[in-house]
Amino acid sequence: MLPLPPFEGQSVFLQVEQCLNARHKDAGCHRCADACPTQAITLHPQNERSPHGPLLPRLNVEACVHCGLCLHTCPTDVFSQADPPEVKLAQTISNLPDAPLALVCSQHPDPATTAAPVAVVVRHQRCLAALSLSQLIDLSHNGRRDLWLDDTPCAACPIGHVQPLIVQTAAGTNRLLQAFGHPSVIHTPLGQPDLLTAETGPKPLFEGNQPKLSRRGLFSVLGKASRLMEPSSDPSSPPTTSGPVPVSQRLPHHLPTSRQRLCQQLAHLGEPIDEPLEITELPFATVKLDANACSACRLCARFCPTEALHFVADAESFGISFKAAICLDCGICAVACPEDAISFGLQLPATTLVANKADWLVVGNLTPCAGCGEPMALGDNEAGTQPLCYSCRQSGGPMQPLKDVAGLMIDLLKKTL
Repeated sequence: MLPLPPFEGQSVFLQVEQCLNARHKDAGCHRCADACPTQAITLHPQNERSPHGPLLPRLNVEACVHCGLCLHTCPTDVFSQADPPEVKLAQTISNLPDAPLALVCSQHPDPATTAAPVAVVVRHQRCLAALSLSQLIDLSHNGRRDLWLDDTPCAACPIGHVQPLIVQTAAGTNRLLQAFGHPSVIHTPLGQPDLLTAETGPKPLFEGNQPKLSRRGLFSVLGKASRLMEPSSDPSSPPTTSGPVPVSQRLPHHLPTSRQRLCQQLAHLGEPIDEPLEITELPFATVKLDANACSACRLCARFCPTEALHFVADAESFGISFKAAICLDCGICAVACPEDAISFGLQLPATTLVANKADWLVVGNLTPCAGCGEPMALGDNEAGTQPLCYSCRQSGGPMQPLKDVAGLMIDLLKKTL
């Protein structure tokens, strides 16, 4: 097996402050390191002198082959790349008729020859596992074009062990298309050999990095590329103020660009079917909250990176709402919850993926903590009783009132961060 030369594309760069592990040291996310086929991504303590701190990703640029897997594996867009090859690939395919086509990687030994029932073959300039759900929906013209991801050469490829990821993304894309009333149009030869033709023959081959553009098409591509390269408006950079840091800067909420694109792509699919959607291996979650166990500490909402969980309260009552469309399925809410009140379901209504509204998970009354006086959920305690909040129970007695300019419950955060 020959060494794999680097794929096309510029260097990948990291924004480690967006990592889930930087948000909560016990987040335990290692998706990027697990997905990297060359082990170019490894996790290391943020502070080498404190090995118990959060583990953040590092990239060995010499080992990186620009395969692109990390770009859509990370739920918070820690990894990014200027002018990714998928931009030109999308433009190349958009200029072709809506006939079935096959996608092959740049390492395919005989790219034009295929047994797939397609009219043309398009060669992408890197691994097909780099294609995300939103990109496959776009390349299939929102489910109107059959798309074959040729995984037949994977067995001989040095990074061929990522082939299951190609199959997984194809299956997830089909599940989303079906949820909106479209047929399954993403196929793999190894997964669906019964759909292949009896004879293997050559097909017209197009290079995915050489779109034939009209003047109008050129400006369209340039505009799309410039939007992809725009600096993020994420306010998560370290604050420059010398005083207390506001909670919005210590734990900022930000919807990653990749999720924004997926939401936009789903909106183009039309009306979803009013049926439950199986979300296993899809980047969505349905959060369940035990109303009797919730203490209204609001940590789930504060640690949620996208504000899919939202906490509101007044002097007497509180509520926690959930918006499934922007949930990244990161699980950080369950890690942060001190009451073990959060669990996850296996299905959600497909309508929630395009609904611009949140559903209430819990609404309840507040009462002062008998120890520190901070408001907490009354729960199933009788009116007039004064339960202890989690912090006071953990400390073995009453704590000082948790008042700080930033609005964070410092004593509780010390126990969770």
